[in-house]
Amino acid sequence: MNKSIKSFILFSFFLLIGTTLFSSCHKTKDTTARITVRDKSSNLVVGAWVRVFGNSTTTNTSIINDSIQSDYKGEVFFNYNNIYKAGQAGVAVLDIIGRKGALYGKGIIKIEPEKENKETIYIQ
Repeated sequence: MNKSIKSFILFSFFLLIGTTLFSSCHKTKDTTARITVRDKSSNLVVGAWVRVFGNSTTTNTSIINDSIQSDYKGEVFFNYNNIYKAGQAGVAVLDIIGRKGALYGKGIIKIEPEKENKETIYIQ
């Protein structure tokens, strides 16, 4: 074989390998939800129980059912990296319920991929 043809084949091989390696190195960002709990006067509510849940659109089963108590900033944080798959168009739309003592409130949050999704609920 001609030396220039060998060089071209070798160059093409390394170019193909390099392109494959670099294109598969896409690091996905975290898919999270941060929910802030406030009372009817817009004060932060510390220690409120917040539940987020959602049902599958193809089966009648719950795909997400998480709850946690709000922190000193009146916030709860959920990480949904385990349910998001790269290339997926959307992740979930979840119902939110918050309560503390006799106070109660609800809302919804749309979880979009690879971003911190934020929502505020008001309990009264």
